Amino acid sequence: MSLPLVELIVGHLKEGVTTAHPSFKKLRDACALGGLTKQTYGVAVENPRKLYWVIHYETITPKDFLSKWPSDFCDYAKEVGEIMTEEPVSYYLPRDSCDKLFPKATTDARVTEIAIVEPKNADDLEYYKEVQRDAVDAQAAESTAHEGWYSLIKTEKGVWTGVIFVGWDSAEAHNAAAAKNAALLQPFHGVAALVWLVHVSMTDHV
Repeated sequence: MSLPLVELIVGHLKEGVTTAHPSFKKLRDACALGGLTKQTYGVAVENPRKLYWVIHYETITPKDFLSKWPSDFCDYAKEVGEIMTEEPVSYYLPRDSCDKLFPKATTDARVTEIAIVEPKNADDLEYYKEVQRDAVDAQAAESTAHEGWYSLIKTEKGVWTGVIFVGWDSAEAHNAAAAKNAALLQPFHGVAALVWLVHVSMTDHV
């Protein structure tokens, strides 16, 4: 995988667990010790047990990072088991589909729209990329938006998946913009078989 790369981790938190849990901090600290200092995270407004964790790989690949995991400091399986109901899902997102690096403004916004999309037609991915780009550009042009970014990958299960990020002043601002741009967004809805969309208030790891 070429760098830079963004990893989106999606997990389901156990009842009563929040992002303040010591095990989640230990997992983030372990990533930082291994060289992945640029991280941001939060839970979905729509479901506070749904965790979204973004990690930026700028100088090391995911494969190389595995050898740098500080296992003497953090037992990954143990800490994940403390806070999540099951193993989280990772999406490794190259910038190949997008003409810019992941903008920090996207996750610095009050909320970040995160959409995970399965295209209808895996045989016409170039058209999907074009429509996905146009949809993100239309949304990001709104005065209440704070830049967008996207990627298209083939997951480990062999499913083509688009992942979209757009920063917003609020979830309500996004909903209003989506209604305003309904005609512009129609082609995107035409190529998307499934869309999982949430709004997340992101926090930088420090």
